[in-house]
Formats: sequence, C-alpha cells, structure tokens
Amino acid sequence: MEVFTIGTNGFGPKSITGPPFRTHAAYLRERFGERVHRIALDGGFGCPHREDGRGPGGCIFCSSTGSGSGAHDRGLTISEQMQAGIKRLEKTGIRKVIAYFQAFCGTGAEPEVLERLYLEALSFPGVVGLTVGTRPDMVPDQVLRLLAGLAKQVGSEKGDIDLWLELGLQSASNDTLKRIQRGHDVASFDDAVKRAGALGISTAAHVILGLPGEDDAQMMATADHLSRLPVQGVKLHHLYVEAGTALATQYEKGAFETLSEARYMELAIGFIRRLKPDIVLMRLAGRGNEERLIAPRWKMAAGSLAQAIAREMEGRGNKQGDLVP
Repeated sequence: MEVFTIGTNGFGPKSITGPPFRTHAAYLRERFGERVHRIALDGGFGCPHREDGRGPGGCIFCSSTGSGSGAHDRGLTISEQMQAGIKRLEKTGIRKVIAYFQAFCGTGAEPEVLERLYLEALSFPGVVGLTVGTRPDMVPDQVLRLLAGLAKQVGSEKGDIDLWLELGLQSASNDTLKRIQRGHDVASFDDAVKRAGALGISTAAHVILGLPGEDDAQMMATADHLSRLPVQGVKLHHLYVEAGTALATQYEKGAFETLSEARYMELAIGFIRRLKPDIVLMRLAGRGNEERLIAPRWKMAAGSLAQAIAREMEGRGNKQGDLVP
C-alpha cells in the first residue's frame, strides 16, 4: 500500500499506511491492475443553464470557463487534446487512460454530435474508460442509452470500458440548490442516478462543502442521502470564490465566509464517515483557477490536503462508512 507522510500543518506530523477510505487510484488499480490516468477534454459544449435563459446566468459559483481548460476555444480538436494528454504521460510509464469530458455540460449537444466526439476519444489505443461530467437535468434517456451502447460497442473491440457519469449535485438541500441557482432539485439528481444505474452506468456526485447558508447538519445530510442511493463515486471539495462570478459579488459584500483548511478537514472527515464504504472518493480537494481565485487562499496543495485528511482519520480511528447506520 501507499505510505503518506505529512509535515506539520496544524494537525501535527504523522505517517500512515494506506488511506482509511476508498480512493479513485485504488479503485483503478483494482480494476486494471496498474496506474490509470484521466485526460481532461473540452468538447465545446457550454452549459444550457447559463445560456438559454432557463436560469439567471448559471450557478453562482461558476466562472466563464466552467471547469474547462479552454482547449476548444484554442481550436484543439478532441483528437489533438487526446494526443497531447497521451504525450504528457509518455515518461510516466502510464499506459492506460480514461477520456474525461470535463468542461461544462458534457452531454450538452445533439446525440449524433455526442456520439462522434465520444467515439473520437475512445478510438485511441490505451483508452480503457469514458467519463462524462454533466448536470442531472441534462441526461435524457436517449443520451444514457447512447453512452451504454458505446461502452458495449467499444468494449467488444477493446475489452471492458469503465463508464462513468459525473453529476453535479453540490447539496441534497433544495433550499441550498435554490440559493446557489442550480436550476434543478434533488429529485432530478436521484432520478438521473437511478436511470443511469439501470443501464449499467456508474455515477459520481459532485459535492461542495461550505456553500452559503448551509449548516453542518445539512452538509452531513448530503452524505447520508448519497449513501441511500446507488451512487458509486463522490467528488468533494470546499467552496472557493473566483473573480467574475455571482458568488464573488456576494463575498465582497460580506454575505458569507469561506472555510479554513482545518474547518474543511473536520467537515470532510464527518462527510466521509457517512458514506458507504464501497463508494469511491474521486476527489477530496480542489483549488480553482489560481489566476481568478479570490478566497480562500490555503497553504496546502490539494494532494497534501487529501493526505492530511487520511492521516487525521487514522489517528482518530475513523474510517469511511463508520457512521453509516
């Protein structure tokens, strides 16, 4: 097992052997027997919640580039993005990759367009998986059937394909979802998870801790809610404020405070303990775009923070799922 060694960061130095939760890296090693890397892709889909008048300019925390790299705006095709990603990995010894449609709404196009772009990414040697990030209200049955069909088609030629749908939830409180202008409710997320699961598609929930107006009980209730669903993965990070967002305007007016590293760690530990042990923790920290980041300005890198959470949990004798009824 991997050994994490953390320096002094407010919780004290200590070494642990293996994290007390199920990591994405461990899941991929279990499935493929070796390291696997995800290549983030930008298909130029945009986000209907921002663009078609259904919502007031999108979620309050979303910047002009979403979570994308801007590769599509720079004129890079999916093939060129895949080639660049594979080239970056040449010296690492990683031979297997996952095509990850990360930017904005990865299902936000006509089915024929989606099929062409997904197949373009899957056609590269060494691709063993497809992950699509999107909104729970942007996964009609037609798109789910397309994804399941492509995985079966490509899998028959290349071997089993690891197929995931990442759905933005952020909170299992409808009041919070209205406050952050998500444009969907919790029931929409639950429905998308169940429909995807019926077709054999693994789902992961995106969750943000520290959203304006949320208390500890509501944050922990989100973990409890996810443990009651057929969700296979969770991506967790703290609320951060980027310039040019509605959230930044609220922050500058003093409407809320962001979390400290220590406070986030406490919340994350409580959250992890309420997740079923078989759920894959695909992310425990995120930092946003450094050029646009307003707050919070933390000292630890994302990787170090995840390791510190693991170390603290072991020091306390905690583990994933130990608070699940």
